[in-house]
Amino acid sequence: MRMTGEFEDFKSEIVARLAEHLIPFVQQAAAAETLVQDFERG
Repeated sequence: MRMTGEFEDFKSEIVARLAEHLIPFVQQAAAAETLVQDFERG
């Protein structure tokens, strides 16, 4: 089964937006020296 170009574009946009929103949280956790296990729970 092949994915359509439209679906690939949609998937790429979701990944881009997800990264855009996750980066600040990761930076904040790193600055606070939060363990990965604790970050995931939060």
